[in-house]
Amino acid sequence: MNLYMLLHQDHEKAKSLMAQLEASAEDEQDRRERLFSTLHRELSLHSEAEERYFYSRLKANEETRETTLESLDDHKGMKSLLSALAAMDAGTPEWTGKFRELREECEAHIAREEEDCSPGPGASSKTRKPPASPRISRPSRRSRRRSKSFSLIFDQNEATGMTAISLNERKD
Repeated sequence: MNLYMLLHQDHEKAKSLMAQLEASAEDEQDRRERLFSTLHRELSLHSEAEERYFYSRLKANEETRETTLESLDDHKGMKSLLSALAAMDAGTPEWTGKFRELREECEAHIAREEEDCSPGPGASSKTRKPPASPRISRPSRRSRRRSKSFSLIFDQNEATGMTAISLNERKD
């Protein structure tokens, strides 16, 4: 499994947990707390891995620095919302409202991230990007407009199983 597929798999797991939480009623506090605990753990591990292994390299590249800083700002906002939710009673309308805010932030971040990541042109069907979710047209936390748009290309070498990551300027 290549890096893109791992990221996508994590995104799908988070979206599933958020959908289950959204469908839960305020009187299902125990269920909400279990689901939220799992979501909190999954998002924390995912963002830590992205920041350590992915964003740290992209931030060093002048061409991807701005986009990376936007993603780091997204993570900061999501971590703040996760902390606030963890401190609240999951059986209240306030918790439900705050959770919806987290879900919107997460889904917008995921949509931007998956739009920016696509497998290389020579990638096999195993490495091709799955059909995208509907694009959420929510601006990033940073209000500055990007001057250039880039795509990350993931290309898996069938013989070694290694994934190469490259950066291409998009012609929008």
